Amino acid sequence: MIRERLAPSLKAAGSALEHSLKAQVYIRGVDNFPDFMDVWSQYFRNIPCAVTLVPAKDYSSTESMLEINLIALKRGAARKKEVVDVDIPALATYGPCLRAGELVFPSGLMAVARDGRVPAADNAAAFDALGLAGYAQGALLHAYAQAVCDAVGVAMGNVVRAQYFLSDMRDFAGVAAAWSHRYGREPHPFAAVQVPRPLPTSAATVVGDFWIYAG
Repeated sequence: MIRERLAPSLKAAGSALEHSLKAQVYIRGVDNFPDFMDVWSQYFRNIPCAVTLVPAKDYSSTESMLEINLIALKRGAARKKEVVDVDIPALATYGPCLRAGELVFPSGLMAVARDGRVPAADNAAAFDALGLAGYAQGALLHAYAQAVCDAVGVAMGNVVRAQYFLSDMRDFAGVAAAWSHRYGREPHPFAAVQVPRPLPTSAATVVGDFWIYAG
């Protein structure tokens, strides 16, 4: 798909794989994630590109198991692509954070702490009605998004899209509460989508995808 679909499409639009900024990838089942990342790295190991992987249930074609949408710069664009160095644990993100002019695209973020554990995983079920899983994991995702904002010198109010992929939509109440607790009345430009279980980290309930304006 990268070689036969993405590369020709980019060429037709006046771009190329090396100008890629951000990809969202929808894959049927997390068991297929390692094989995908193996192939993805063959093409993008030396071409930094932010990437978010999302488990998906089905597609318009029953034979399909993969869908990729990609944002890229055109050749000769005034904006220049650069990697942003962010202090986020390697296990908590799929890949690098990219900036092109005023737009910043982190890779997908997972609620994995520096010790490799998912916050509140041991107690979440006991506080299901209080949305503990969504709150604890959402708070960590927001802390990581805040780290990206800090790295480019803007406030969290510069998040222009916060997209959450949840294995149980009921957990979004906790994610929203975590945002309100941290940022008060700051607008929360969210989209929430339920996806099949499990997520790549089996104890996790949410993957976060953030776009940031840094103009």
